[in-house]
Parts: sequence; C-alpha cells; structure tokens
Amino acid sequence: SLKLYSFTQLTTEKYNNIRFKCLLIIGGIIFSFLLLAISIIFFKMLGQTVGWGFQFQNTIFLILITGIILIFSLNLLGFFELVLPGYFQDKVNSYLNLNNNFGHFLSGAFATLLATPCSAPFLGTAVGFSMVTSNSNILIIFCSIAIGFSMPYLLFIFFPKVINLFPKPGLWMVKLRYILGVFLFLSAIWLLNLLEINHFFIGIISILILYICYLKNKDTMKKVVLFSSIIIFLIFNLNKLIFKENKILWQSFESKLLKQYLDDGHVVLVDVTADWCITCQVNKLTTLNSKKLKNYIDVNNVVTLRADWTKKDTKILNYIKKFDRFGIPVNIIYGPKHTEGILLPEILTKYMLLNELDKVSKYED
Repeated sequence: SLKLYSFTQLTTEKYNNIRFKCLLIIGGIIFSFLLLAISIIFFKMLGQTVGWGFQFQNTIFLILITGIILIFSLNLLGFFELVLPGYFQDKVNSYLNLNNNFGHFLSGAFATLLATPCSAPFLGTAVGFSMVTSNSNILIIFCSIAIGFSMPYLLFIFFPKVINLFPKPGLWMVKLRYILGVFLFLSAIWLLNLLEINHFFIGIISILILYICYLKNKDTMKKVVLFSSIIIFLIFNLNKLIFKENKILWQSFESKLLKQYLDDGHVVLVDVTADWCITCQVNKLTTLNSKKLKNYIDVNNVVTLRADWTKKDTKILNYIKKFDRFGIPVNIIYGPKHTEGILLPEILTKYMLLNELDKVSKYED
C-alpha cells in the first residue's frame, strides 16, 4: 500500500522530481536489504544461523513495525486530522506525509521488511545459498535482490514519461488514499495477531478506529468501513468457517517421533509453517486443509507432523537446513524407503501433493 500510494503522488511531478523521489524509494529498499544482509552476517559471526523472514520471530521488531504501520494507516484514514490538536496534527502529518523525501525513503524500507514472508518461495535458492556463502557474496546477493525489487522504480527513472499513463489527479486519489489506508490498517491487525493479542480486543479497537474515521468522512468511508469489517472478520474466522469439518490432526514435529513412525513403516507428511508466513497460509487454504487430502490421509493412514516456526526454534531451523532451505514453507514426504525425505515445492497444489503421496504409498506397498 505504501508503494502504490507513493506512485499516485508522482503523477503531478516534473520528470526530474520523479527520478529523484524514485531514487529515494530505491534507497529505502536497498537500505532494508543491506540491513537484513548485515544482520545475517552478524549472526553468522556469532555462530548462529538465521532464516528468511527471521525478523518476524522477534517480538521487539513486531511491536515497532506494528506501531509504525498503524500510525501510517491512521494518517491515511484521516484519524489524526480528527483527534489531534492543530499543532500536533501538523507535526504528525509532516513526519508521516508520504510525499516528502523521508516518507518516500520509508515506503521503500517498510515494503522490503514486510515482503520477506511472501518472497521466500521465489527467492528460496538465492537466499539459501547466501546463508552458507561468504560475507561478500551475501552482500552481493542481497543487493541484487534489492535491485530486482526496485525494478518498477528503475523503470520510472529511465522512462519517466510512463507516469503519463496514470490517471490525472482528482477525487479518485482521495478514495484511493482511504482504500490503501485500510490495507495498511489490515496489515497492522495481522501484525497484532502475530503478537498473540486477544482477538476480541483487536476487533473492538479496530471497529472503534474505523468508526471514528467514518464520522469524519461519512460518504467516503461508508463502503470502506463495511469492506474493512468484512476483511477483519475473515482474517480471524475464515479458516474456522471453511475447514471446520475438514480438520486434519497435525502432531507437533519431533525428530524422534518422525524416526519412530518411519521405523513402524508409516508414510509421513511434514509441514513446516509459521503464522507470519503468507505462503504457508495460502498452502493451507488451497491444499493442506482440503477435504481431498484429509480423505486420502484417513484412507492411507498417512501420519501428519507440523513444525511451527512462528517463534525462533533452532531445532526447526537445523531441520530445514538439511534440505538447503532457510525459509518457509517447507513440506516433505517420508516413507520407510524414503527416509531422507522427498522435498516438495514451496507452493503446493492438491493434485501435486496427492500425486507425490500416492507414489510413495504405492512404492512402500
């Protein structure tokens, strides 16, 4: 949302200003990737290993980034314009205005830090290699990823006339501001959920904030508030509503337990997941919580083990390192004749997973 809003702010700028502000956003992106690279180098020097998206396992990071994202979203929704005195309002808006230099830099930095849980499936090989290579290679790899992440803005730098394809400024920008503010607000709610704050408390506070914003702009916010309320409800209840009767019994992953099941001749499916991993949640919605998979597991007596990496766990990290993975999702199928495990792609489909399970099950027979 921050990046998209920064695009709309460029539509009235001269070409040199467009180039300069795109450079600021790219600077924020590169800064964040270098920060991640330096963090990895630092942990390696301490003899520790970290995985992709490791910052989401840190409570302090979650609190800070949640607070920042929440403040940005409330600014876009007009919340500060309503509840703060004039002096404080001017100060807050001056710091949070995404059309100033610092705001553009921050939009690039935050986009990087928040995108890591989603990008692991697409950057898995590069990130995995960077975790075991030299420090100089880590910096080169992360800078290369940063450049790739910055491609839309590089396009504006080399071809600034592309901005002419965007609609001219108008009332649509005001509405877009509220819509993007809602998406940022939903991101903050997701982060609060990762902090394990009571869902009822989050819901009450969310509704109160949206209602205050609605009082300020009734015409614009009416549909936005309704949309937000539906999304908030789905965030906390979608999994329960859809898969209430298709619940697969997942046992907590333990290496000894895995070995025991293999010694007993079972086929085992392992799922390494985390609450902050968006791709993991998509895999659950499309595949791992499906009725077809549950039926197959019940009929073929497949054992399911789940390793929750929401919080830092060295045992889980060491486990996925055996497969040259340093990010999740990680899904592996085992059998008595496949004791090393068959590593599955990061993005799952029902057909692919059932096909692989069927191959292992028939082979074991």
